[in-house]
Amino acid sequence: MEAPYNFKFSLYLFLLYALHVTNMAYTNKTTMLCQDHERSALLHFKRSLSASSHSSAYLKTASWRARGNSSNNCCSWDGVECDDASGFVIGLDLSSSLLHATLQSNSALFSLVHLQNLNLAENNFMNSLIPTEISHLLNLSFLNLSFSSFSGQVPLELSRMCKLTSLDLSNNYLHGGFPIAVFNLPGLLVLNVSGNQNLSGYLPEFNQTSPIRELDIAWTNFSGNIPASIGNLRSLTRLRLRNCYFSGSFPPSIGNLTQLTYLSVASNMFSTSGDLPWLQKLTKLTVLNLDDTSLYGNIPPSIANLTELTVLSLSNNPFNRSRNLSWLGKLTKLTFLDLQNSNLYGDIPPSLAN
Repeated sequence: MEAPYNFKFSLYLFLLYALHVTNMAYTNKTTMLCQDHERSALLHFKRSLSASSHSSAYLKTASWRARGNSSNNCCSWDGVECDDASGFVIGLDLSSSLLHATLQSNSALFSLVHLQNLNLAENNFMNSLIPTEISHLLNLSFLNLSFSSFSGQVPLELSRMCKLTSLDLSNNYLHGGFPIAVFNLPGLLVLNVSGNQNLSGYLPEFNQTSPIRELDIAWTNFSGNIPASIGNLRSLTRLRLRNCYFSGSFPPSIGNLTQLTYLSVASNMFSTSGDLPWLQKLTKLTVLNLDDTSLYGNIPPSIANLTELTVLSLSNNPFNRSRNLSWLGKLTKLTFLDLQNSNLYGDIPPSLAN
């Protein structure tokens, strides 16, 4: 039966109203304006950068203008992310922007107190210190200052930024002692300070509630023992401690880190004997690098259980001599293998061809 005219007309009006409301919601979202004081702060920050920019090549800040069609809406500027509801600037990504400037302690950047993500990686900040005022950005969860020519002491104030989940300070010129309290940030998932060869420090005692998933301090001056409590980092997937100055016994509690996919402790000065039984538990490993670590003892045949390995490097270690290399043939996913100067001898199993 055909619907009455009044019903069809009412349905038409309802659909028209719904479409109007949807369009209004979409329009409000796409035309969200940033806060005036934050727009002003971004322009102030740009002036401190562009004044010393050494290149006319593309800069993300080129779209940041005081006048023009989009000048009032800094939410539409390149590299800027705003909260949909409030218009506050919550993200700033100026990575790989060919910036060439110093970062001053009075920078307008530190007035953007709603920032949650800040990425200044792969620029040249001309050996600037990391200003302690960065701790004003208490809402930051992601901070990346890698490959940006920062220098000097890592500020202790970073340890007060309780919302940090990812901190990357790698490949700069930081020096002095790394503030140990940073390791204890309650939500820290990723910590990378690698490639800072004058940065000293040591590993703390880790508690069982630590959520760290990635820890990279390779190519630094970190030293001391690796604490047995590192086995408490049950969520750890990536551990990179190569080319540091760690010594003492290599803790078998590493075997508790059953989520590890990447383990590199090469070029340290351990004094561990035994049969490395902890290896057999790390069945998710894809990369294992124990080069030049002074490890000795037997390589357990159970290493054959690490069937996900694509990289295995055991060179320059005084392992016990063994004729049993049959485990090699079971690592069928290997793309890189280095056993030179590891005191192994015997026949290479034909199954290696697999």
